[in-house]
Formats: sequence, C-alpha cells, structure tokens
Amino acid sequence: MKRTLAAGLLAVALGCSHESAGPNQSSITATSLAPHLDSLKFISEAVRLAATSRTSSDTTAGIYRWRVSDTTVLSGTLVAPDTFVAFARAEGSAVVRVFELGGTRDSAVIVVRQQTAQVRVTPLLAYRACPVGLTAVAVDSGGTPVAHHVSVTLVSRAPARATIDSTFLLSPRAAGLDTIVATAEGVSTPNVFRIDAAPVFQVGNTPFSTIVIGATQLAVLTPRAMTTTGAPLTLHFQSSDSAVARLPVAAVAVPLGYQVPPGTDVDGLVPGTALVRVTACDVLSDSVTLRVTTPKFLLSAIPSGARTDDRPSRVEVDIGDSLGAFGSTFAPLTVHVSATDTAVIHPDSAYIHVPARTYATASVLTWASHGTARVVFADSAGRYPPDTSGPVSVSFPPLYLSVVRDTIALGMRQRRSIDLGVDRTVTGAPLVVHVAVNDTTALIESPATLTMPVGSTGGPPLVFTGRDTSGVATIIATAYRHEPTAVTVRVTRPQFGVGAPVSGIPHYPGEPPGDVVVGAGDSLDALSYSGAGAPIENVTADIVSSNPSIASLDSTTLTIPAGQGPSGTAHLSFNAPGNVTITATDPRSAYYHYGTATSATVVIVPKRLVFSDSVMLLGIGQFWSDAVFLEGRIPTDLVVSLSHTASAVATLDHPIDTLFSTGPSGPVALHGLAAGVDTVVATASGWLPDTLPVRVGPGTVVLWGWPSALRQGDSAQVSLQVDDQAGEGRLADVATTFTLAPNGNIVFTSASGVIGTITVAAKNQGTGYFYVKAVAPGTGTVNITNASYQPYSNSVSVMP
Repeated sequence: MKRTLAAGLLAVALGCSHESAGPNQSSITATSLAPHLDSLKFISEAVRLAATSRTSSDTTAGIYRWRVSDTTVLSGTLVAPDTFVAFARAEGSAVVRVFELGGTRDSAVIVVRQQTAQVRVTPLLAYRACPVGLTAVAVDSGGTPVAHHVSVTLVSRAPARATIDSTFLLSPRAAGLDTIVATAEGVSTPNVFRIDAAPVFQVGNTPFSTIVIGATQLAVLTPRAMTTTGAPLTLHFQSSDSAVARLPVAAVAVPLGYQVPPGTDVDGLVPGTALVRVTACDVLSDSVTLRVTTPKFLLSAIPSGARTDDRPSRVEVDIGDSLGAFGSTFAPLTVHVSATDTAVIHPDSAYIHVPARTYATASVLTWASHGTARVVFADSAGRYPPDTSGPVSVSFPPLYLSVVRDTIALGMRQRRSIDLGVDRTVTGAPLVVHVAVNDTTALIESPATLTMPVGSTGGPPLVFTGRDTSGVATIIATAYRHEPTAVTVRVTRPQFGVGAPVSGIPHYPGEPPGDVVVGAGDSLDALSYSGAGAPIENVTADIVSSNPSIASLDSTTLTIPAGQGPSGTAHLSFNAPGNVTITATDPRSAYYHYGTATSATVVIVPKRLVFSDSVMLLGIGQFWSDAVFLEGRIPTDLVVSLSHTASAVATLDHPIDTLFSTGPSGPVALHGLAAGVDTVVATASGWLPDTLPVRVGPGTVVLWGWPSALRQGDSAQVSLQVDDQAGEGRLADVATTFTLAPNGNIVFTSASGVIGTITVAAKNQGTGYFYVKAVAPGTGTVNITNASYQPYSNSVSVMP
C-alpha cells in the first residue's frame, strides 16, 4: 500500500540500518520483502515495505537491518519492527534491502518517475502592447516541478486579446481576461490571464515641468508609477527635437515589481528647447520640457592677492547651466587653463579634464613671482564661453622693521638699534638681507649685510648712529625674492627730558624724597628710556629746582652714560607747600648739544586730613562707614583721633584710627541714634584737621520689584530695602521689623504663609524675597511703617 507521509512525521534514514528483535533467530530459514517492485509518481509519495521471516514450520518475527542504496532518490524510516516506509526524494531508482540477524535477506526495487499533474504559467498579467515572455512549469501531484524534460504547449483561447508564439512570447492586444491552456504529458491546465492598460508614469522631475541643463550636459529622467508594476513593461522615450535633446537609450525595460525604474539620460546637445515624451507600452504617460542653455564654468574663489611663499591654491572648476546650477557632462570635457602672465601664476597643468557623468575638476595654481595676472579657463572644443578670474596680485614676502611708523627721529650723536625680520620662518637656506642708507652725511648704519638662519624669523639687530649734523636719511633693506622695507630717520638736535615725582598724587612737606632722572631724546620724539636713542658718549646735565625753598635737589648734575637712555638718580626733598619744576641744561656750546628740558609741575600741599564725604546722612537706627584719608604718601603709619560733638545723635565705633603708610586711609564707622546733627572731627599731630557733619533723621524704605499691575491670583517677588533720608542705601544697625498693612485686594506671603510684618536683619541693607499676591480685582494698596522710618505706601492694579 502506498501513501504520502508528511516529512515531519518521518525519521529519515539515509543509509543507516534499522534492527528489530525476535524470539528465535537461529530457527529462521528465509526472509522475504513485499512488495518487490513499486513505482512512485510524485516527490514525497511513500511506499510501505514489510519483512516476513519463516521457520521450518511457520512465520516468525526477526531482527532486521534496513538499507537504501541511493538516499538521494529515497529516504525512509522504521515504523514497526518489520515495517519500513520509503518516500520519494528525486527521480531515479533505488534498492531497499533487509537483513535478518540470522543471515537471511531480501530486497525490493523502487522507481521514482514524476507524473505531470498540472502546468503552472507565470506571469498571469500583462500590459497591453508590451509583449511578455511566459514561463510554463509542469509539476507533480505534490507540487514539485517535474525533473525530466516535459514538452509543454501554450494556447490562448482568445487570440483577439493575446497571441503566443513558439518561444512562449505573449503579445497582449486588447485589455480583458483570457485563458491560457498549458498542456504537458496529456495534462491540460487552464490559467486565467489578465491584460490591463499600462500604468501612468510621471517624470521623476515633477512638479518641475521644465528641466534646465547646459549644452554638453545631461539630465536624468526618473519616471515614477503610482504603484509597483504587476508585469514587465517597456518605457519608450522620444525627443521632439533630437538636434537639441538626445536620448542615448530610447527604451527602458521595467522589471516586474518596480515603482521607480532606473534613470534614463537625456543629453543636451545645443541651446534650444525640446519636449521629451514618456510612453509606457501604448500609454502616453508624461512629458517634460528640456531647455538647453549655454553652459558655463563655475569657479571656486580665486584670491585677489597671494604671496610667492603661499602654498599652491587648489581651484575647483565646476560646470553648470546658464542659471548657475551644477550639471554633469555626458562626454569627457577638456578645459584649457592658462594665465595672462605665466611668470606670475603657473597652473600645474595646461589641460584639466572633467570625466563623463561628473561636473567637477580642479586646477592647482602656483604663485611664481611678483606681479599681477589673471587665470583663464576655456573649453578646448569651444562650447563653453571662456571664464577669467579677477586680477590676482602676487607679491614677494615682506621684510619687516620693528618700528610702528615709517619715519622715526634720532638725536645727533645718538645710536639706536631696530630688529629686522620676516613674518614666516626662514626655510631652505639662510636669508641674506642687504642694508643701505641713502645719505651718510647725517646717519651711518651697520652692518651692511644681515643673515637670518633657517628656522628663524630674524637676525642680528640693525644699528644706526646720528652724526654731528642734522638731516634726513632713509635706511633700505632688500633680499632676494622679498619685498623691501625702509624707514626714514630724521636726525635732529638731541633733547633732554626730565622725570620728576609727578604721579597725580600731591606731596606733603617732609615726606620721603622723590627721584629725579634725566633722559636722552630728540627734538621730535618723546623720551624713550628703553635704550633706543642712547648717546654714544657720556652726557652731563646741569639740574636746578625752580624754588629750592619749596623743593630742593641733593645734586646739581646728572650724567647719562654712553649707551644708556636715562641718567642716574637725584633726590628731590619736599620742604613746604607750593609748586616747583626741575630744569636740565647742557653746559656745552657745540652744535650737537642737548636742548634744555623742564619737568612737569610738582605739587606740594599742606598736611591735611580729609573725610570721604562732605556730609553724612543716616537714618535713626542705621549704620554706615565713612573714611578719613590723606592725599599723599606718608613714611610711617599715622594715628588719627576721632571725636564728635553730639553723642546723643550719633556714635562712633572707635575714637582712634590708624592710617597705614601702604594705603593712608581708615574707616569711620557711624551709628544713628536720634534725630539731629552731629559733627565728627579728625585730628592728628602735625596735620590739619577735617570735620564731617552727620545728619540723623527718620530713614526711608523702598520695595524692590513692586509691580504696576497683577492679575487676580498672581504673585510678584519683592524685597524691602532701608535707606537714609535722601534714599541712599544704609545698613540696619539692629534687627528692624516693619509692619505691612495691605488693603483687601492684596496680601503679602512668604514660605510660611500670609505675613503682616517683615524684618531687616542686623547689619543688612534689606530683607530676603517675599511676595505680594493679588486676591481681588481693584486697586491694591499697602502702608509700611516703623517708628524710626518715614511711612511708605504703594499701589498696584489688580485685574480679574
């Protein structure tokens, strides 16, 4: 008996033995297998093989081993001690053998030959006017394709709708349903076949009805269907003017299941306009206007200036249409690159190439020498208008002198040095700089040649010296392939400068002496004490005070050593209040003697104590600190006595203050006690006193953050600050509590809830934050009171 067994229920035996046990193997005389021959007609069809053993008197059970000769054709499993089920795996034949343990055996031949049960045809859909190749597959009853060659014929029952040739190419003629009869090995299978109109494809560039490209450039059309295709079809492309727009591929096959087929190129040949139509089978799907314009080069920025030591510059050369949009070329493009002066700008290659289907290439420009040139890009075939860069000014790297002006001054018989350098590190070889002066009558320079080592940005300093006559000379520095630099030196009569103790702070009689120095300069420039413009010989100046009784010098001369800017130091003693100046003169009569100089005025004032404020305002119960100070320097700390005239009005923290020499000022801490006027007096031995009126009265308060309007239910963050009578901030001397009296439209709250008072802590200027909350529409008002302060009131508009 044969039947189909599910593969999941079979334990497949591929060449393995199966044994079953019997009670008396030694008496078995023969074993037979049934059936001995069978044929299977589809894959997975099964046959049951039964083994029977005999003794001399009867049948009996045995112990069996089973084998299959070709497991690619058959597989099997033992389902009972004497039963083996084999099923078909592939066409062919195989022998199933059974071996009984006592030595008896038998075999059966199983032939697998598939028999066609039906013929399947694909696809079952075609689009009208688009031929489609059909595939026919014969399958057995299990649905497995028949392995041996099967001759299949296909016939359309409605030839008016579709015809099929011998190669199974179906030509759909009209929309509708057809039946294709597939016949193989005497089995005919009808297959329902549908023919539809092809779907509509939109050009992928929609919603743009016009595509703009440059001549020699391409656009890619990407038609798109609303859904995926149900059958293969062909898209046809047609240009209304093939001289303007060319389609390298006029038809594109769209495989089954596509919604967006591969893109199709359209080449712009010459400027003009053409209409490109897209047809799917026999359905005109869409069209797009292709406007071909004169192409143009699109250049990346070329600098307007460069230096010969700059790195080569990479210039990207793109191509585009007349609107400036990038466009890829459909054929290789050769661009000729040239410079109007190749001695100034040198392209790395005379020709650069834009490969097909790209839009970019690049040229590398080297800045060869000093001058101005333009870079020209031209199409070797003449289709692109040439494009020229703006003028590029190429310069040599500059030499620099360490001066901030192009003209400097120098006194006669003075020497000055300046640095000569470059702004980039010297590379390759040392840089030799030649230095020359155009007029040696007034000026000489040295050395004539400077060398900047590799890796440096400068060399030895340039030194020049004024001679015994005045004049103007120019120093010029030059080097190979470098921009020269120059400075004009005006040689004039030398000039003294006097430095006196003028710091903006008055001096007192008896304070430590101040320093006086004399410097060497010229008649045009300010003094320099850095060594520039130093004399080449010792120069002695006579110095004198304009009034020795007010301030006197401890020396009558000062000498500026050769090669130095300033002289040594003389000391000026401060003797009495008044103003003095110090004058320096050169006693020599030579033409190059130094011009006389006078210092700025030195001010000496009487010794006086000074309060910071002219009047101190304080609220009752408030604290603030003034300061007493000196307007000059003092050699040692100064003890100042503080007193006041009305101790019931205000009080001082301490009656003594010390002004330290390092910063002569000290605090004067005051406490307001009662309304009235007090006067604080500061005195010190040897110093004029000063007085500070202190006016004490009711203080004022202010609410910071007070809003002009609030909505009902909203809150605003506020804080209270204590001030003096005039509204200047002060500190509460002790913890001070204020009563808050709002009307029914507002309340005051804190973290603990509604509050009716608020306290300023001792030595604080204000409270922390609290809140005003709007509770009812109308005008909210508040009165804030304290016995020592002026009443405060404010209002806020509360909106519903």
